[in-house]
Amino acid sequence: MDQVGPVRQAPTSPADAYPTNPYWSKSGAEVSPPLPNAKPQSAGHPPLFDPHLIGAISEAVHEAGQQHRDELSHLLADWLPQLPTKLTPAVEAHLDKIVPKVVKVEHPGRLLLLLVRWLTAGMVLSGLLVGGLLYGLLHLRQERDAFAPGYWQHRYATAKASVEGSPLLCRWLQGADTLYASPDFKQELTRLENIVEARHQQYLLKQRERALLKAVKQ
Repeated sequence: MDQVGPVRQAPTSPADAYPTNPYWSKSGAEVSPPLPNAKPQSAGHPPLFDPHLIGAISEAVHEAGQQHRDELSHLLADWLPQLPTKLTPAVEAHLDKIVPKVVKVEHPGRLLLLLVRWLTAGMVLSGLLVGGLLYGLLHLRQERDAFAPGYWQHRYATAKASVEGSPLLCRWLQGADTLYASPDFKQELTRLENIVEARHQQYLLKQRERALLKAVKQ
């Protein structure tokens, strides 16, 4: 539109239109807007905030911190194992001063002597009581293990006699139940077990005798 329309005449004097604007007197190549709070830089000097300089400083600080951290770790690793050996004598000496190992009573009173005697007697009696209880428990366990097979054998024999319908075996079992309530049960049981043991030994002797006779004939 500017080319088609009539040629416009430039203003006679820009300074008259904008007397306070300093850029009318400069050409377009020379115009550069001023930066706020900007300081002129001197030629030949690098900028104050160079990224490479900041990176180098950060890396140096990081390496120094890593080196100090490694040195501290080595010092702690060497010092901590030696800490108990160094502190134990001091702690023992301090405890010996505060709590002596031996308490010496120069003039014990009557109540203190009675207390010591009763404590000693109580400790002895409690030890004997605990020992007796332990012995009783072990004895009961041994008797239970010894009589458990006989109990199960008796139950099996009773069930077997009831199933088979054997009157003689049923009478023996009833007699055993009756005899168990009497004071002569243990004596009778011992007598019968001795008889069984004697017969078993006799059977073994006969087997031994037969083996010897066969060895002589061969």
